[in-house]
Amino acid sequence: MSTGDTIYAFEGTTIKLTAKDFSGWQQAFTYLDLRAELYGLDGWATRENLGRNWFFAVSSALAKANREAKLEVERIRAEAEAAAKIKAAPKEHRVIL
Repeated sequence: MSTGDTIYAFEGTTIKLTAKDFSGWQQAFTYLDLRAELYGLDGWATRENLGRNWFFAVSSALAKANREAKLEVERIRAEAEAAAKIKAAPKEHRVIL
């Protein structure tokens, strides 16, 4: 993907990321499908008429989504661990919830 002399790893209507920025965001937002999130946020950035001022707004939105996704993964893991402990407990020590 490219516009003029710049080659983009992601090129939406408003959001355009170089390979360096895209890779940096992939490393920073590990709980997200970055390309899918960018497609959704590109529509939002276009509707909001952000023009060239999209970078920090999109970065903040991705950071929030990543935090929420991480919390959800941690919650699911904790529930799975708790369920495994209940199943592994001897019958006389099981708690019925």
